[in-house]
Amino acid sequence: MKKLDNIILLDLDGVLITTVPWESDKMHEDGYSDFNPICVTNLNRIIKDTGYDIVLSSARRTGVERIVMNGYFRNRGVDKLIKDYVPDYNIKGEKRLNRREEIERFLEEHQPENYLIIDDDKSLSEASEEIQSNWIQTYLMTGL
Repeated sequence: MKKLDNIILLDLDGVLITTVPWESDKMHEDGYSDFNPICVTNLNRIIKDTGYDIVLSSARRTGVERIVMNGYFRNRGVDKLIKDYVPDYNIKGEKRLNRREEIERFLEEHQPENYLIIDDDKSLSEASEEIQSNWIQTYLMTGL
């Protein structure tokens, strides 16, 4: 298992994609959902200030190869490409893990030296104090 240190665990919906739930996503010319440019600017500032790598935790990671997702990030002006994905820990026939459980498992397995979680998923409010202290909670329609 590779060691991942100094990482941002990044969600997309409610972080970079801020489409209201009753509307369809605005699509980029490459056919994937547009990112809110203000949110991209904010993410780029965090990346510049920390130098952290991106590990995608969004549910959108399933079914899209990292090389393809990195193309989407590049096309939308994100200054750093995705280094890795949080694995899909869900096993068919077993209870589905929520975002908090996925992140907890990932952190337990990889034990990064430093990490930041950028996510709107409210299940993270039930995580340990340590995890919550490393969480930037965003909101669906405003994002980062």
